[in-house]
Amino acid sequence: MSSIKSFFRLINEFNESANSKPGSESVSKLLKGLKEYIVFHFKTEEMYLRLSNYPNFDLHKKEHEKFIEKVLDIEQKYLNGVLPDSSKIVAFFTAWITYHVKNQMEHLPVIFQI
Repeated sequence: MSSIKSFFRLINEFNESANSKPGSESVSKLLKGLKEYIVFHFKTEEMYLRLSNYPNFDLHKKEHEKFIEKVLDIEQKYLNGVLPDSSKIVAFFTAWITYHVKNQMEHLPVIFQI
């Protein structure tokens, strides 16, 4: 399964679980899964960007770090009993990944010197 499909599958599972069983352990596990997926994806992506001498690597890495901070904040609030509005979280994840993929596609020729 592609990386993007896996990400959206996790988002959809989170949304379904958060709407049907808010406060459940499954929601917590899905948030953790999203966080782990994102961290793994970013580390892998950053490795390839470094290898390709990507010109805006530091800026790109900072975007990753900001996104991870937001994900950690969402997870921490949830663990502290603050039940997030799942539709806002899904919208946040979806908007961010859409922006991120679009941005990556624009830079593929630079990364791979096409």
